[in-house]
Amino acid sequence: MKIDVQRESGIAREIGQHEVSLGAIKENLELYKESLRKSWDADETIHMTHAMELIQTSIGRVASSLRAIESDIISTANAIRQEEDAKEAAEIAAREAALKQLKNSPHIK
Repeated sequence: MKIDVQRESGIAREIGQHEVSLGAIKENLELYKESLRKSWDADETIHMTHAMELIQTSIGRVASSLRAIESDIISTANAIRQEEDAKEAAEIAAREAALKQLKNSPHIK
């Protein structure tokens, strides 16, 4: 059974949607962080905004990984399909060559 490239690409796109969602979360966190800075003047604000920046950095790394995974899944599925097609073509060519050899054999007439 050949790999279903469309199905695998769909799964990859779902992973890509998680990357988009993480981007929105990161953006919302940035808005919250800016709002916090403007509305609260305390020493704790520095620590909270620093923690939020660390979270944003982590989100960025995860989003980047998801983007890479999406791309890898699609390219790997396509490569597997090409290998399967090449193997099938080679098997067909081998069968045809064997049939041709049988037809040309002096023992079969």
